[in-house]
Amino acid sequence: MTAKEYLQQAYYLDREIKLLNERILDKRSDMYNITQMYQRNGGGKNNNFSAFDGILQEVMDNEAEMREKTAELFLKRLEIEKVIDSVKNQFERKVLIMRYLKYKKWDKIATEMNYSNSHLYEVHTNALKNIVVKQSKT
Repeated sequence: MTAKEYLQQAYYLDREIKLLNERILDKRSDMYNITQMYQRNGGGKNNNFSAFDGILQEVMDNEAEMREKTAELFLKRLEIEKVIDSVKNQFERKVLIMRYLKYKKWDKIATEMNYSNSHLYEVHTNALKNIVVKQSKT
């Protein structure tokens, strides 16, 4: 994996974290709706409690799995941030942060930093050369 590919993962990690968090909120809403429906239908009458309990447990287990996955993704993103923070040149580091952690387009970065795109491309290329990507052992 190249340094650029490694850094680009941050964008996809953030998107996946956001989706998982939305799904967790959906699961909580499902749990609330199930609880309300259960209460409206008389609670534990007619021995429905075990079915209701099973549904709630499944929703809670699924939510726990999603929270665990979110934590794993977040740790991976923090790893990417540390790699960027390890770049010694402050200007290169700022370009990498704006590009890979704030997801800004080159034109926007050039305008904000008051540099030409071509100069930023050169800085970016040099910055990527200074990044060492650890190969995972999976």
